[in-house]
Amino acid sequence: MERNVAILLSRQPLCPTGNSPWVRQSALAVRWVKENSYRLVSSADMQTWELLTTLGSIHQVPLRLIIDGHNTDVNSLSTSVISRFDLQSDLTVLDVLCDVNTPRAKALRMNNRDKAVVDAADLIVPISISPDGDMAKLLEKAAALGKEVCRDFEVPYSFRENPIAYRISPDELNPTVRSIADRYVTHWTRCCHTHWPDERPFDYYRDIANSEEYPRSAIETLKHIVVTGFIRGSTRHMPANLPCVSFSNAPPEELLPLMRWRARYRQMSFEPYGVGIRRDVALRAGIEPVQYVERVERKSGADTKLWLQQTRGRKTDWRREKEYRHRGDFTLKQIAPDDLILFCRTTKEAERLRQSFGLKVIPFVA
Repeated sequence: MERNVAILLSRQPLCPTGNSPWVRQSALAVRWVKENSYRLVSSADMQTWELLTTLGSIHQVPLRLIIDGHNTDVNSLSTSVISRFDLQSDLTVLDVLCDVNTPRAKALRMNNRDKAVVDAADLIVPISISPDGDMAKLLEKAAALGKEVCRDFEVPYSFRENPIAYRISPDELNPTVRSIADRYVTHWTRCCHTHWPDERPFDYYRDIANSEEYPRSAIETLKHIVVTGFIRGSTRHMPANLPCVSFSNAPPEELLPLMRWRARYRQMSFEPYGVGIRRDVALRAGIEPVQYVERVERKSGADTKLWLQQTRGRKTDWRREKEYRHRGDFTLKQIAPDDLILFCRTTKEAERLRQSFGLKVIPFVA
C-alpha cells in the first residue's frame, strides 16, 4: 500500500540558500521519499510548502497537494498550480479545500491547511520545527494518535535572523553619485523575498535549492531587469491596486536616509541598486511625476489620474523621494543605452555590471 509522507517545517528566515540546513535536509528527505516509492503530501502559498512541492516536482515524486481554494474556481486553481510548479499531472493529486464553512481569515485557513496535510499523512518527517509553534503542536498530536514519526532528517530550529538591513554613510559616498543631481529618474530595487513577477515559484525555489548565495538579492533583481528589458508594474501600495512602476527624481545622495529597513514589511524600502533614465527621455516615454496629496481619492474622475496620487506621509515625508510613475509594465527596450545608467553598491559590482551589459554604472561606495 502506498504511504503518504508529510515533511514538516516551521516558518523559516528570509533569503535561504541551498546551504541553509533546512533546505539541505528537505532536499535529502524528498529524495528519500522518492527512493522508497512513497507519496509526498505538500501544499503551496507558504515558503516552506512551496520549496517542498518544487523539490517533489524536480525529483518527480508522486504528490498529493492540499490547497486552500477560498473564493477560487477549483478548475482554474488546479491548472494554475500544475503550471506554477511544473508538475506532472499523472503524478499529482490535488485536494482543494473549499468548504463553505472555511474561515475567512487567512491565518485560520492556513492552519486548517497545515492540519489537513498532517491528517492525510501516514508518516511524519519533521525537519526544522519551532518548539513553541503551531507545527510542533500538530506534530505532537499526530504522534499521540499513533502516527509514525521519522526524525532522521531533523535539525535544530534556527530562529529568525536579524533584519537584512544596512546603511551607507555620507562619508563613504562616491563623489560621482553627487554629480548625478536630478538629471535622471531612477527605478530603485531591493532584495526580493519571493519569485520575480515574471517567473514561476518553481523557478525561484529551484534556484534556491541550487544556490550558494541568495539568488534574488537586489543586484540579481537589477540584472534580471536589464536582461529581460522589463520593469514589471506592481499593485503594492498603489492607489486602487493599479499596477505601476515607480521611479525617483531625487538626487541619489538625498535618498540615503530613506534606504532603511521597514520592519512592518520585513524588507528595505529600497537599496542602492537601480536603473536610471535621463529625465527628458523618461518624460517622453510616459513616465510622469506623482501628485502628493493629503488623502488619495477613492474614485478616478475623467481628469483624475488616480495612479499618480500619493499621500505625503506621516512618519516619513515621501515628498523627498520626488516620485514618478509609469502605468503598467515599462520596457527599457525603447530607451537608447546612452540614456541609461545603473547604480550599485560596490566598485566590484560596478565592474561586473559594465562587463556584462556595456552600460554606464556608478557605485554608491567609492
